[in-house]
Amino acid sequence: MNETIFQPWYDLYSIAIFELNPIKLIQLAEATDKAIQSRLRDLQLDSAHYEERRIMGNAQRTLAFLRDNAREHEKR
Repeated sequence: MNETIFQPWYDLYSIAIFELNPIKLIQLAEATDKAIQSRLRDLQLDSAHYEERRIMGNAQRTLAFLRDNAREHEKR
């Protein structure tokens, strides 16, 4: 986990999960997803970093939930 908190995707994620504005939340979630995908490409040939991969998966599920709720809120 120590290395994880120094990754750019984690900074974006930390900001996104506290964002209250639905439009900004959606934008931050998309930016975080891109950063996570980039990090996963970096780790593609590295068999280590299991914990970070697990955390990224959890982050992606959390962001999907928040993004879906923000989109529903926008429709109202």
